[in-house]
Amino acid sequence: MIDLLVDVMSEPFFDQLRTKEQFGYNVSVDVRWTYGIMGISFEVVSSSKSASQITERIDKFIIEFRETLRNMKHETFAEHICGLAQEKLEMHNSMAEETDSLWAEIMDKRYDWEISRNEACALRSIKIQEAIDCYDRWLLGMKGDTKKKEGPKAEAAPTFGKKNCLTVQTVGCNGDGRPSIESADIDSHVDELVDKFHRHANHTTWKTNL
Repeated sequence: MIDLLVDVMSEPFFDQLRTKEQFGYNVSVDVRWTYGIMGISFEVVSSSKSASQITERIDKFIIEFRETLRNMKHETFAEHICGLAQEKLEMHNSMAEETDSLWAEIMDKRYDWEISRNEACALRSIKIQEAIDCYDRWLLGMKGDTKKKEGPKAEAAPTFGKKNCLTVQTVGCNGDGRPSIESADIDSHVDELVDKFHRHANHTTWKTNL
């Protein structure tokens, strides 16, 4: 599901922030797998915007894209599923590439030697409403029924709750957003932030039964 959401968001995210707004010269959204914790990574590198401005713009995109996803035609959604499935079923270009893929399964302790094929098969059963529900929960922290309802019996809009989010701001020169940290304290500061993220995520990891 995360792969599918990233596939749906990638082109609009790049088109809006890079092509139209020239907000940054390196704009991307990708899947992250960090010690068993899956997530979505939004990255914007800019020479003209501050770290706080970039963070605010990413948050704004996430909120605005919700409506785009809710209004997406089923045909368009199906095209994303087919395209992603085809990408996952592509053959490895070399033995080294295949070895890296299998070794990653060992390192992550998943041991799913047909991971790409299994994920491609799983895509066939995903409905657009399921993707919307996951987007609302994971990226917006929404609670309650998020399905679009109309008429006199329409219920109140779902409420926003907490979401697991780690913001990394890297500033190359003095300016707004640069943390005031001594060089000797950088390692401990990074470790503290990572530990805080793991606590916030309740130390969620990938579990498998062997």
